[in-house]
Amino acid sequence: MPILNNFVFWLTTIAYLMLILFNLSNTKGTGDQNVGILVMGFNIMVAYVVLSLILTILIAYNGGFYWMLSSRLWRNIGIGVLWLGLTTGTIICTAAKTELTFGDQNSGITRLLSWLIYYGGIWLPLLMLLPYWSIINPDGRLSLSPHLFKILLLSGSAAGFILLAGQQKIRTTLSAKTPDYYSNATIRKMYKDKSLAYSLYYIGDEDPQLHNGALNSIKQQKNYENKFQIIFEGRLVSTIGSIFLFWDIQPVKNPERFVPLINSVLPDISSEISESMESNYKAGFPVDIEKICRVLDQQFNESRHVFRPNMLKIQEVLEKHPIKRANSDHQKYMEKLETYRQAVKNWLEAH
Repeated sequence: MPILNNFVFWLTTIAYLMLILFNLSNTKGTGDQNVGILVMGFNIMVAYVVLSLILTILIAYNGGFYWMLSSRLWRNIGIGVLWLGLTTGTIICTAAKTELTFGDQNSGITRLLSWLIYYGGIWLPLLMLLPYWSIINPDGRLSLSPHLFKILLLSGSAAGFILLAGQQKIRTTLSAKTPDYYSNATIRKMYKDKSLAYSLYYIGDEDPQLHNGALNSIKQQKNYENKFQIIFEGRLVSTIGSIFLFWDIQPVKNPERFVPLINSVLPDISSEISESMESNYKAGFPVDIEKICRVLDQQFNESRHVFRPNMLKIQEVLEKHPIKRANSDHQKYMEKLETYRQAVKNWLEAH
């Protein structure tokens, strides 16, 4: 029996180690890949619960819980309750970690306790596995004193039932967020983004916090113009449009470097404008033509002769009559189109 007990114990430990990896992941159940990970996590949890139940039965069969109650019936009931509490806490914490995003509203001791609960799926199983190891191997080097392993088991089970009783309030506390939570989270992602595409997406955002965060996250990268060059070479029109929004605020460090890059992408911009005018599936323009004209005028004025042929093509495209959209959208689209027509006309007349 000791060999079987140890075999099941190590199987349970393997399931626990896999549970740790799952708890450390950031999966929140969006996308096909994440759904697959969630299904795998569910299977890991089932394996852990089933194996821990088998292990508990084996230990009980060998008299490992003799200390609980003298009556065999009540002892078995007590063992079942003990195991239920130990596994319930792990399930609740793992489910909360999987489903909820940890908020930023709590502070002090409340935040510390929230973190402990949020990652309870990692440490709560130890309150079962360490005592079980000690019971199975009483002479082992890591065996615990009888009082200590009893305390760990009872504490873990009690924690599980406490979590079960207050799980709704606990989940609310764990996910409590300040109004700036999502903005701050987005800005943190901006600073981690080395390609700058994520930061550029928020240039000109209606939320000043996101707009300023995007500007600062780009400027803090000393070689950001090297990244801009890669974006131009990749002909990513919408992202290039955001670069012009950035340049409308921040001077270009090396304008001569970008002259051929800008000129090579102007036909792509013209093509995407034409596509947006011919398809009612396109909600608006791919880039801000007015800002492009202003940047070309203020920061690339010496190269106006290089851009003029392609700017004439953009003007030709803008003069086309766009397909009709929904009433409100069409009016806004036409207003923006007229603004862009005037901006290109003014640039051409000035150069």
